[in-house]
Amino acid sequence: MNSYQKKYIIFDAIAFCFGPISSTLNLVKELKSRLPSNYEVIFIGNGTSYQLAKKSQLFNQLISCNTLSLAELNLKLDLFKKATLFISNTNAFSAEFASKRKIPTIYIDTLFWMWDKLSNDFTKVLTYYIEDFHCTDYKIDKFRSKISNPKIVAPLIEMQQISKKPINPNLLLVNLGGIDSDFTKPPKLYQLLLEWFMEIPMLKNKQIVIAGGGKTILNLKKLLKKQNSNVEINCYSQNDYINLLGTARKVISSPGVHSFYETFFHNKDVFFLLPQNYSQYLQLKYISKNFPQVKSCHQLMLDESFSISPNLSEEEGIKKLDEINQRILSSDQYIKQFFTILENFLNFDNISSKWQKSFPYKKSGAIEIAEDILNSYIKQEVSHV
Repeated sequence: MNSYQKKYIIFDAIAFCFGPISSTLNLVKELKSRLPSNYEVIFIGNGTSYQLAKKSQLFNQLISCNTLSLAELNLKLDLFKKATLFISNTNAFSAEFASKRKIPTIYIDTLFWMWDKLSNDFTKVLTYYIEDFHCTDYKIDKFRSKISNPKIVAPLIEMQQISKKPINPNLLLVNLGGIDSDFTKPPKLYQLLLEWFMEIPMLKNKQIVIAGGGKTILNLKKLLKKQNSNVEINCYSQNDYINLLGTARKVISSPGVHSFYETFFHNKDVFFLLPQNYSQYLQLKYISKNFPQVKSCHQLMLDESFSISPNLSEEEGIKKLDEINQRILSSDQYIKQFFTILENFLNFDNISSKWQKSFPYKKSGAIEIAEDILNSYIKQEVSHV
């Protein structure tokens, strides 16, 4: 057999904010630099995940497919059968689909810490990689019977050297994340935020860069075109976003776990916006309690009655949070409270309350997984050629 026969690794990242796709891109970068030359990487997915995958220019092939649809996955079954590996990031549906059809499957779970139960079958995946956050050890013990070969890894962020470029004191970076998903509606809060940026006097001389993806960003750009302002809105590639993050003086961000880790690693003054999905609600509640140097606005800061149980299904949690956010956005009092908290963050330097002196992780989880895949699956597979 020709040792240079083409081999394929297929990646899927659930279109749920930017966490799954951004961590997938970090893994692809690390894996591509280590793969034999006859390997190609393919992305299959939709929504904001497809959008960012395309901007990355990392893949040999991009295939549009709703990977939460059995009918659409079945149409791509011949492609799956050609794969040396299928790597699914936080899409339990596609991982179960592939593993049950005896396609070598690896699963990455960026939200393992929040699951109350596992409804899907992960016993046939080769390895179940778990991105570290709180409660991961406890949850592994709880779900051990449903998981094949679990491994906890460091955050899947790009731990390159912190940019040595000088900080731009006038640059305010606003990260709205993936925004659109199959689970949530585009947040009305972000339109109010854009209007506020253009109206508040203290920001008139600032360079405000809003990064994000999906239809919401396109709609915000349309609103911006109608006015002259110092605000720039775009869906940036991952590399461009990290460069902006490195030079920004202050960062306002959606409260995703990767946004938390990235701002932690880059030692930024950060303000986390009101959570827009259930995982963000639980994440920010934990972060606010355990990292007092983090500035944020959580629903509970506006009203203690806005409490959601941590043990709900994702669907129930999302429904309850949507109801709470609708109450917030229909109340002038709550909206005023939110912008007062945000303005206080912008008015004061938080240098005295910076992150811990050293980031607790020495190697990116993307590198850990890439090395593990190469040593456990690729080299073994190549040796059999």
